[in-house]
Amino acid sequence: MDHAAIIQRLGGNTYVGERLGLHRTSVSRWATFGIPSGYYASLIALADDLGIRLTMAQLAAGHPRHGKQAVGQVLLLPERSPPRATVQAKKVIRQQAS
Repeated sequence: MDHAAIIQRLGGNTYVGERLGLHRTSVSRWATFGIPSGYYASLIALADDLGIRLTMAQLAAGHPRHGKQAVGQVLLLPERSPPRATVQAKKVIRQQAS
């Protein structure tokens, strides 16, 4: 499954962007250029929330530029890691700390 299909399965550009604290056009570029690996854990967490099984290997294999060549490198990463903090989440944390 390529990155465009993964994004559509997770709810589309607008929904994924809202959940990650990004603009929908940033997410739409991922279909062409690939999802940045820094967002893999967040997308896996989003998929878990939606009841969809998504792994690092699937994300790496679906990359439009690197494809299956990246799978060996990504498999070295843990399957489950904490989601990446979004800009909105960081603002909330700063406000609570003040």
